[in-house]
Amino acid sequence: VGLLQAMHASLSEPNLISYGSAIAALSMGGRIEEAMGLLGDMTSAGWAPNIRVYHVIVKRCAEHGRWDAAVHVLSWMKEAGLQPDLLAYTAAIEACAAAGQRDWTISLVDEVFNKEGG
Repeated sequence: VGLLQAMHASLSEPNLISYGSAIAALSMGGRIEEAMGLLGDMTSAGWAPNIRVYHVIVKRCAEHGRWDAAVHVLSWMKEAGLQPDLLAYTAAIEACAAAGQRDWTISLVDEVFNKEGG
């Protein structure tokens, strides 16, 4: 995040790679709210996060027990016009299951099967 602030200060604009790297670093460190905030900043700045950026956040949300954030990021993916794939769904499903969120787990599994036509 400091790097992005420094880039702004030096008139060097952050790009998809710098945003993605900062989001990955924050989420790896368990700073999920900050990573999600930066994702919002990224889209506000006109950069469209790719599926890899979303994967990183969903996976780290799951690793840090943030099932609620994982589900929220999946909805952001859909709003952005990106269809969550099996990797994203799996991470969110595992997070919900580990947290005992039975209804969310079932709902996400149903989404996967309905999406896949099975």
